[in-house]
Amino acid sequence: MTETIRFSLFQQLRIKGWVAVTLYSLIGVLINGLQGIDLTFIFLIGSLFVLNGFWYIYNDYIDAPYDRLDPVKRVRNVFCEGNRQKILLGKIIIYAAPVMSVLLAFFVPLKCMVWVFVLLILGYLYSAPSFRGKERPFWDWLIHILWLALNFVPGYLYFFGADTLFFVLFALCSLNSLISQINNEFNDFEVDSLSRHRTTAIVIGKKNTFYLRLALEFLFVFLLGWVAVHYAFYGTLVALIATFLVFLWYERITVFDKIDALKEFVRFRYGHVLTLWLAIWLIEAGVKRIA
Repeated sequence: MTETIRFSLFQQLRIKGWVAVTLYSLIGVLINGLQGIDLTFIFLIGSLFVLNGFWYIYNDYIDAPYDRLDPVKRVRNVFCEGNRQKILLGKIIIYAAPVMSVLLAFFVPLKCMVWVFVLLILGYLYSAPSFRGKERPFWDWLIHILWLALNFVPGYLYFFGADTLFFVLFALCSLNSLISQINNEFNDFEVDSLSRHRTTAIVIGKKNTFYLRLALEFLFVFLLGWVAVHYAFYGTLVALIATFLVFLWYERITVFDKIDALKEFVRFRYGHVLTLWLAIWLIEAGVKRIA
């Protein structure tokens, strides 16, 4: 008997994703010791939050014909279920979110506002049939890199200038975003093949995608380790190296001989390790601040 898959409206609208991407805009205020939060900064975060909602819901709207081919996505996508109220809500978000984002952006400094407009344009180009960046090899990766990285930029520039740390963190955000997109394309490899989507992963092949992702993960850990050493977060560094080695063995090396047959990693996941590193860094930073 096949188990019925169910998603709540919260899951169908992917609000968890809106929050996750918007968290990148809080990196600056974390580095600033949670100081300087005012109404203007809240407007900036609100603008980015609803804009990220547009990215997700507009993408689901355009992807609905393709998502119906996937047994999970056709239930998860709010536009595939056939519920008129939910479809109407999705369309309201598509039209209202960009307007709200732009209106809120007018209350923030120009050096931050401009990135909201850039993200809005990228969000449209990523999914819109007129360009459909997500189906253009290498454009899909480039736009996804910029999506997360440019969420970080205005939140950082609100407090600081474009210093050395800015460029290192920009690189880390870009790498994490690219790794995330590669994971999505790796997991959707079969569906994308059936839909004849020409994603970068499809073009370069599953095995090459796997090894490229592995190289990017090493680069990400190297840069994050540099930040930990530079700012004397040695507890974070130890946790970073130890857990990455466990992850590397458990989730990567053990599948070297069956890459072509892989569909989805459902065990350790890179995101879980990254969340652990962030939690340890915050604890270590908090202890240092108290001491």
